[in-house]
Amino acid sequence: MREHITTSLFWRNLHRNAFQISLLVVCVTLLLIIMVQPAGPHCGYSTVGLYKARFPRPYPRALRETSLQVAVARYGRIYWRSDSVNAIDLPNHIRESLHPGVERTLYVQADLRSRYSHVKQIVDAARETGISNIVFITNNRDPAHDVQ
Repeated sequence: MREHITTSLFWRNLHRNAFQISLLVVCVTLLLIIMVQPAGPHCGYSTVGLYKARFPRPYPRALRETSLQVAVARYGRIYWRSDSVNAIDLPNHIRESLHPGVERTLYVQADLRSRYSHVKQIVDAARETGISNIVFITNNRDPAHDVQ
């Protein structure tokens, strides 16, 4: 008789237990998806929204591993290649990367919502290290949205 009562309670509450278990599985799955994201090509600064230029020029040399790449995120965080750095340390990172044979061009990916003062820090760091060629990486503007 005792077994029959506990068994009937189990079957009565089964739908509640199944809902709680399925909710737990969904939460754990979402947590794993959020925590274990694959690294993109620009690990640290993949959220940089680039300016959309009307007539951009291709710079295939910017994709080289040895190219000097700097990014400025929306709120002023500066990334040297994929590492977050301070504006004060940026000239040292640039100097360390200037080896013989390395192109002396700095490729800057500036978020279109970032302040000019943050971009100016990068330009000043480039001047301090003797780099005069600075290229701003942009996206191609969609011609369908241009109003003539």
